[in-house]
Amino acid sequence: HLYFKVRFFVTDPWIQIDDEFTKYLYVLQLKKELLSGKIWCPRTLATILASYIVQSELGDYDINEHQSGYLNDFRFVPFQNSDFESEVQQYHKQYR
Repeated sequence: HLYFKVRFFVTDPWIQIDDEFTKYLYVLQLKKELLSGKIWCPRTLATILASYIVQSELGDYDINEHQSGYLNDFRFVPFQNSDFESEVQQYHKQYR
């Protein structure tokens, strides 16, 4: 097997990456590495990053569309529980 990997690090991807598809790929990679535990971050930062992932995948929070438990099918981090999901939801509510 031959694997080709590219690592692309930027200080602020939303400013330095113009292409929307590239931003989406960046988010997918972040999601994968958070869930696998390959990258570690404090719980607070993991909550914020997870809320950005939700924003990327679902768009703005909509009280009519995003009912209780709408994050149950998402997996962000190995230590995820209902408290973590509630915190992610609180951050997601702030995004417009």
